[in-house]
Amino acid sequence: MKVAKAQALNIDLQKQDATFQVESELTQLYREAKSLHTSMEEYQKTFQSQQDLKLLKQALTGGQISMIEYFVEVSVLYQSHLNYLQLENQYQKAMARIYKSNL
Repeated sequence: MKVAKAQALNIDLQKQDATFQVESELTQLYREAKSLHTSMEEYQKTFQSQQDLKLLKQALTGGQISMIEYFVEVSVLYQSHLNYLQLENQYQKAMARIYKSNL
């Protein structure tokens, strides 16, 4: 009887431990996804409020900047867009892990 009770208690404790681990992982994933989403929104606000490529082209054709400066600035813009896409990728992966655990 004592062995059976001890085994049952052990199984209950393992079940509780697994539940706490899953809840902890989900909480961490939620925080990560929320942080990534906030960063994505900041990038989107920045991209929407700027017309950088158009302005850079005007500056280049107007002779205000050199071709080298133009390409450097365009490179920075494309790197910013790449950073945004990487953030979105991480966000989607975090959301996929959250939804996977809901199944």
